[in-house]
Amino acid sequence: MLKNNRQETVNSDPNTEEYFVLDDNNMQKYINTIPQFSNHEIHIINNIGDGNLNNVFRLHFDDGSTVIIKQALPYLKCLGKDSLLAKERMCYELAYQNHARQFLPLHIPKFYHEDNIMMAVCMQDLKKHEIFRESLLKGRKFPNFSSHIATFIAEMSFKNSELHLSQEALSNLKNQYNHNELCTLTRDFVFTFPYLTEGHDTNHRPHQFSAHFQANREELLNKFLTLNQTLLHGDLHTGSIMANEFETFVIDSEFAFVGPIGFDVGLLIANLMTAWINHSLLDQDENYSNWLLAAIQNIITQFETKFISLWNNHQLNQHNVNSDLNFKDTQAAFLLNIFKDMCGFAGLEICRRTCGVAGVKEIRSIKADKKELAETFALSLGQHLVSETYLNYTNSADLINTMKAIKQVFLAKIESEYVPNVQYQQQTSSY
Repeated sequence: MLKNNRQETVNSDPNTEEYFVLDDNNMQKYINTIPQFSNHEIHIINNIGDGNLNNVFRLHFDDGSTVIIKQALPYLKCLGKDSLLAKERMCYELAYQNHARQFLPLHIPKFYHEDNIMMAVCMQDLKKHEIFRESLLKGRKFPNFSSHIATFIAEMSFKNSELHLSQEALSNLKNQYNHNELCTLTRDFVFTFPYLTEGHDTNHRPHQFSAHFQANREELLNKFLTLNQTLLHGDLHTGSIMANEFETFVIDSEFAFVGPIGFDVGLLIANLMTAWINHSLLDQDENYSNWLLAAIQNIITQFETKFISLWNNHQLNQHNVNSDLNFKDTQAAFLLNIFKDMCGFAGLEICRRTCGVAGVKEIRSIKADKKELAETFALSLGQHLVSETYLNYTNSADLINTMKAIKQVFLAKIESEYVPNVQYQQQTSSY
């Protein structure tokens, strides 16, 4: 679907005003065109990009300073140069980051230079921070993470929604962001390709999903396409966050769009769940596994608390004092719908990371003797979230209890040749 006849300009001459792919050979000439760094000599270039969409470089200058250069490529790296993709997606990333910085400046890195011809940005090097996915694999605990990210999601979700904005302002956001070509990529690789009955040539692991699962997947896809509730990051997984013990930064927002509030938080907790699966099966570190469970529950509960607080404060500022039970019931129903959407989106994210082309390190890097078990574990959890969310889940405790129950099944399989528990399968008929 990504292949087309669009011609991309791929030039290697930094003296032209055309797009060219940056590399070690032309980087110095390019840096010379940025006024703030035109007198800086590059000492070392590190290619640190491990994603599917962009090249990312850390430049070490001779004065000891460093910056990051990020450039959008005109194709999807994991599928090759024939899989063309509009490099103009960088414009959405820059717009979202600059917009988010107005609300949450402590969680967005600084930009030094934005280049709409090269589709590149020169930005702050977060060298004292680590990609959060890597931190999770190493078993590191960041005590402020849950509070930071819950605040980020709640602030962005509420302040860019119809609950806070005028209809005109929300419409302007939709007009600005919802022509993003990467929404099509999300539709295909999160909601469609991994679940095709006949499989898809990009899939990592073929799997047959139940009719009940497929019906709920279609409902979630429809919400993704039509429920224009708020401005979203659009790809908020643990690889899109950099953190340490004290700070948390959100990066890589080129998938930004206006959509359902539950989408960002759903993707995030799904990627925390895959980290939890990794630690549950590999090192069986109960202390760290429990920290991850607590992080998931804290993110959900703190997001809900902060969202309601923002809503109440906005009502007070608008002189609409709603302390009556009907308004509280309205808020509770609204949050319950977000929670159910979040669980469903999380389930799809887990399934697509297991079956689809864009896997996650915490699952794909597991050695063969446990990799099959880890993938089956992930699919069981993902399918359960999608198939049972709309029937049974009402709060984060339900979610955590389900995770613990499924974990016990797979820990038993490590101990012996596991025979599927008929009673458990009857309770979760989506398997």
